[in-house]
Amino acid sequence: MATSKGQGNNLMGASFWSALKIIQKLSQQLFLKVSIFCKKHSLQCVVLRNSLIAASKSYSLYWRLYGGSRAFFSSPYLYVSIILTIVLAPIWVKHESAQTIWTQYALSIIPNILGFSMGGMAITLSFTSHGVFRFLKQNGSENSLFMIMNANFMHFIIAQVTCLIFALISLSYSNSYILSFFGCSVFIYAILSCLMISAQILNSARIFNAHIDNNKNDNKSGSTVT
Repeated sequence: MATSKGQGNNLMGASFWSALKIIQKLSQQLFLKVSIFCKKHSLQCVVLRNSLIAASKSYSLYWRLYGGSRAFFSSPYLYVSIILTIVLAPIWVKHESAQTIWTQYALSIIPNILGFSMGGMAITLSFTSHGVFRFLKQNGSENSLFMIMNANFMHFIIAQVTCLIFALISLSYSNSYILSFFGCSVFIYAILSCLMISAQILNSARIFNAHIDNNKNDNKSGSTVT
């Protein structure tokens, strides 16, 4: 009996070491294949790494200009969108044709708003030589009104793209109420962001208008003195 137990232990020990050797051999082969792949595609890896670094810098600049987490969580549009989502519970709870109602609205409304946003941002960038934008750029400052306006446009676009992603995922998981709740909240937040962009444009116009008035007053006072 003791002999059979000893043989069983020996077999278990042998199988353990053989399995360990197999894992070691497979890991060595995997490492070799990865190193060969990296050598063959070293240029693509470098390009990918540089692209990721450039993208991370762009998004970190956008987030800083927008105001970061403090600006996001202190935004009244965020809390209004959550309240409206709770009030409008039927559109993300009920189903029509095996889809939640909010996904149908989002997939029909958001692409149009997204096209408007991209067009508005393109128009903003195309008039950079005009006097109004020379003032808004504030001598090329990184925290200028012009950069903040574009960061707000980018925030607006990110909200819309996030909404579309939530809507597409909800098409596959339509029975997930948590997913529908967050998706509908982003949908309403993206719509309310139109008001945020409008307020930003109006604020920029007000600042520029005050700058023009100050220049006129300076010119008048200068002509009076002469």
